[in-house]
Amino acid sequence: MIVHKNIRVEGKVQGVWYRNSAKKKALELNLFVYVMNKTDQTVYIEVEGEQDSIDNFISCCQDGSKDAVVENVIVHNDELMSFCIFEVKH
Repeated sequence: MIVHKNIRVEGKVQGVWYRNSAKKKALELNLFVYVMNKTDQTVYIEVEGEQDSIDNFISCCQDGSKDAVVENVIVHNDELMSFCIFEVKH
């Protein structure tokens, strides 16, 4: 089943290659993802794909890049957006 999730990652997640590591993991799992830094120092992610792959992706969000310090990962269900690209917003 294809699902859409909105994810907010809190902690030391900006300036540590977190967005790029999220995109890389999404590509490995055949997920479509939109990732951007927010002004409140969090990383915002929207991801679509198979539920099992998204569950795996969310687990990886707990770790992030090697220099990240993830304090919290907040996940919300949302309506399908029919993503067809991978995007990291700079």
